[in-house]
Amino acid sequence: MAEEAPGGHLSAASAVVRNPLSVIAMFVLLVEAIATVTLVNVANVAHIAIPLVWFVVGFPTLIAILFFATLWWRHQFLYSPMEYRSDESFLSAMQRLQRVEARQEAADLNPKTAGEEQSISVVDRLLALGDVRAAVKVGRTFLEAGQFEPAKRIFEHILGKTPRTHEDRYNALSNLGYAEIGLGRYAEAIKQLDEAVSILGEARAGPWHRLALAYAHFRLSANPKDAHHKAFEKQLAAAKAHRWFNYNRDFFSTLYPEIADKL
Repeated sequence: MAEEAPGGHLSAASAVVRNPLSVIAMFVLLVEAIATVTLVNVANVAHIAIPLVWFVVGFPTLIAILFFATLWWRHQFLYSPMEYRSDESFLSAMQRLQRVEARQEAADLNPKTAGEEQSISVVDRLLALGDVRAAVKVGRTFLEAGQFEPAKRIFEHILGKTPRTHEDRYNALSNLGYAEIGLGRYAEAIKQLDEAVSILGEARAGPWHRLALAYAHFRLSANPKDAHHKAFEKQLAAAKAHRWFNYNRDFFSTLYPEIADKL
């Protein structure tokens, strides 16, 4: 931490160099002052004076460009820990900033151009920051693009690194179930979705989980009397009874056209 003067205040020297901006300003001022004094003394020496003039003009311009580039992409480097009330607030602010940057990187991923390895790297960064929900959204970009196999592997990767007690684990499980449905693996989808519903609880499970379960059972049902058909009817009834069902009826009909007439 910076040296403090008696009474708990920063000393004059420490106050001047308390953050990177002050250091940059002092450096530019010193360089420009030296260059200007030198220019006065070599004004009659053309082969030295002309390059020096260009330096005096170009150097601050370059510094200004680099400053605004840093301000745009890496503005956190313009502050020092002394700008914060405590070390904890500094670390907390840095972590929030890293989370925002990781989320932005995740939002910029294009499933058509981004490789699975790159996506996993972004997921790992988000998981390291404790942002499981944003990590799941990376997998959803592939899921919504119809790339079910990479989406499945991303969700499995998230689940492998997420504690079983984590509050957002159900989110990865349910999306893994949706990916399994996209791949036609209905028995596996039922397993994942049942676990997601058990984590959420019967009261909290939304119509999305219920309808996905209903559809998976429907695709496995061989006749109106088997266990899958009964489970289909049960989950369908639970979905339709949910207060959010009617707001999304058209979407569900498009998502599951085979059972649209039952919605």
